Amino acid sequence: MTSESVALARGVDEIIEIVPGRLFALGGVVEVHGDLSWAPADLDGYQRINCYLAVEGSVATLVDTGVTAQQEVVVAQLTELLPRDAELAIFLTRSEYECVGGINAVTDTFPVTNIYTGGGLNPFDAFDVVTSLDRPRPGRVKVRRGDTTQVGGRVSIISPLLRVLRTYWGFD
Repeated sequence: MTSESVALARGVDEIIEIVPGRLFALGGVVEVHGDLSWAPADLDGYQRINCYLAVEGSVATLVDTGVTAQQEVVVAQLTELLPRDAELAIFLTRSEYECVGGINAVTDTFPVTNIYTGGGLNPFDAFDVVTSLDRPRPGRVKVRRGDTTQVGGRVSIISPLLRVLRTYWGFD
């Protein structure tokens, strides 16, 4: 193990402030020993997995919810960062487990106003059932779609014309 990977491992649950008071990387570090589906089998070390929180006054937008294995970490970090009266929305960039894995923990802990994603309805995306993966939340969270949806008052969802994955971008 290199000194760089040891230093990275020490910051496992560290919140990274990207723009002071406004934009944060949440999540943590996972150990890699050739056992992760997205990493080469011979890779050994640590990898950071992030989701992001944008805060503007009492309005906050969580960009993705992180992997299920880090849901407690993300909830603890959100608890530390969010103002008591915060209005929290979630913006999902795509329907992959690293993006939606913590959605139940987040929506169980915080009063999420809306969940946003881009584009039109695609039955293979399963965004229509993402808030009921483990248990239903009737009337509590609505999934909104649309390429021009405003998230948190300033972030616009963009559906890029050329992409490999079914991904949506947020623009502030």
